[in-house]
Amino acid sequence: DSRMILFAAHDPGAKNHISPIYEQALTAGEASEFIDLASSPELMDDRKASRLVRALRPELFIAGSSANQAEWGLIRACTGAGVKVAVMLDIGVGRRLDDISHIEFPDRFMVTNRGCVEELIGCGACRDNVVVTGSAHLETLSDRKIGMASDQIKRWYGIEDDSNIVPFFTSPNTDDSIDALNSLTYVIPKTPLSHPTLVIRPHPRTAQMER
Repeated sequence: DSRMILFAAHDPGAKNHISPIYEQALTAGEASEFIDLASSPELMDDRKASRLVRALRPELFIAGSSANQAEWGLIRACTGAGVKVAVMLDIGVGRRLDDISHIEFPDRFMVTNRGCVEELIGCGACRDNVVVTGSAHLETLSDRKIGMASDQIKRWYGIEDDSNIVPFFTSPNTDDSIDALNSLTYVIPKTPLSHPTLVIRPHPRTAQMER
């Protein structure tokens, strides 16, 4: 049996949301391969992606949806080879479908919330091809026992023990990140958190990070 499931993603968030599916496939005994496109950027090229797909001959391709559209070379290669393709969209469409024709859309979009459904339909997707799946990544996190990570973070940043840590991850778009941060600082005082401390992590591709 040569059946194989191919997985690929570039951004950390995209990897997070399809990694539990990949791990479940392995647990179920499925022949599966995960491609980290951050380590294999050459596969963003359509010709090289096509060569890989012809060599691996997967039966199914499950892709993340990264901000830099890194997965689309493999998506086009798989659809061109008649391989079924599903793309996981974890937050919203944003700029991730810019210049992508609806003709190139996968067989199935898996989205984590209902708002994404309408966004995708607005981009030309067929409603029947969009399914709300929730987030396997968040389910995995919720099953983990709370450990000492928060205490370690407090030591790293010199944060008082009675503080509540609020993590904030920026986007590659600096202006969007600043707008989101301003919105968050407006919301936090209205929450029941005592001694909140905001920890901000810049996106690795953020331009003008000093802002």
